[in-house]
Amino acid sequence: MLLMPVALYAMGQDRRWKTDDILTLKNGTTYAGKIVQIIPDSLYKIEILGGSVIAIPYANVIDIYKEKSNHPRHQYQFDTTDGAYHLYTPYSNFYRYRPRGYFVQAHLHTVVEYGIDVINGYKFNQYASLGVGVGIHAYILPFPLTDAVTGCAGGYVPVYLHFCGDILRSRITPYYSFSAGYGIGIKGFYQYSYSEFGVAGSYGRTVTLRGGAMGAAGFGVKIYNRHVYPSLGAHLTVQQASFSRDDYQPDGSGGTSHSYSGGGGAMIIPSFDIGICF
Repeated sequence: MLLMPVALYAMGQDRRWKTDDILTLKNGTTYAGKIVQIIPDSLYKIEILGGSVIAIPYANVIDIYKEKSNHPRHQYQFDTTDGAYHLYTPYSNFYRYRPRGYFVQAHLHTVVEYGIDVINGYKFNQYASLGVGVGIHAYILPFPLTDAVTGCAGGYVPVYLHFCGDILRSRITPYYSFSAGYGIGIKGFYQYSYSEFGVAGSYGRTVTLRGGAMGAAGFGVKIYNRHVYPSLGAHLTVQQASFSRDDYQPDGSGGTSHSYSGGGGAMIIPSFDIGICF
């Protein structure tokens, strides 16, 4: 009994097994499968064929031994993330639903919003994961189509909290997500500088962006496999922003400058995203 934990560790070094652990109880009942946990003087946990885990009181077990599996089409695979064996079918791809743990996500965005996000966080259960995200985005044509909003088009760095969850506990599951934080304006798109032939000097426009609060909601589909979880989704981002603009126009006496301020409203940005989670 004292050497059983060592034996279990050694078993874990081989990723597939064709033998079963056999537990014999005092009442004559036997269980065949893989022992996934032993709590000394308390209980054994054994995963039987089909994936169910049975807890058996320690005192009820009178014998433990191994024998060749009676189900050669089924094997068990050791998972280092939770230290347990999971049913493996050689004729299909192995996967397991990940109920909890640390994660890193990367998302690529397209359509009206172009950019990339990286999110680090922790999954507490099927329905609740919380992380911190940072990205770099280019908002090309935000809505509504007004001068006050389109003048805020440009590059932003969003920093936010990200909450998400799975709707189903299955290999392919829909998911939902919500984000809230602050978008830092870094570069406006509607700025230029050029020379006009025959006129002294050059025309110019400089746009300064000011960011603000941002929020997003998304929905999509996630596919679980052993280590990497791809996803495909769509989401809607709302970004508060404003801008100031300085225009320069040359004339015969040298030139004139004009300053404008605008925005202060909300940009609405729809997009699709392709994600991958580790």
